[in-house]
Amino acid sequence: MSNAGRPRTPTALKALRGTTRADRANPAEPDVAVLELGAQPPEWITRDRAREAWGDLVRLLTPAKILTVLDPLALGLLVDAFADYLAATEDIDEEGPYYWSTTEGGGKIRRRNPAMDDRKDAWLRVERLLSKFGMTPADRSKIKIAAETEEDPFAAWAGKAG
Repeated sequence: MSNAGRPRTPTALKALRGTTRADRANPAEPDVAVLELGAQPPEWITRDRAREAWGDLVRLLTPAKILTVLDPLALGLLVDAFADYLAATEDIDEEGPYYWSTTEGGGKIRRRNPAMDDRKDAWLRVERLLSKFGMTPADRSKIKIAAETEEDPFAAWAGKAG
């Protein structure tokens, strides 16, 4: 069985975008609490750059109220992919995108630095995960923050009825 079509948009992002519809809602969707993660990442995130990225992203995502108790793993994968991207970029900066190698016949051949492929792979992972959190410009352009007003439903109904 294949997953055809677009990936589902999280309900929290639909709410921010103002596109939630009762007829398309999943009535059995788990009700998960919004989570205020601390700046300290879980112990399984061990690389310094990933740990720094965790704190930065938590500070960015907490005010948007997107993170729930189910998201630390996905956020951890995002910061880990970002650390991979930075490590590959550092290698490319130090060694260059290409290098010269000597063949068995004694000839010289220009080869691509393997870190170029590592960086591309890491970027694709980062980009995919950023979009899941609504953090790309395209995803962000779809978000509409509704003004928080506490209107009396009866007063609104009575105003229309009159």
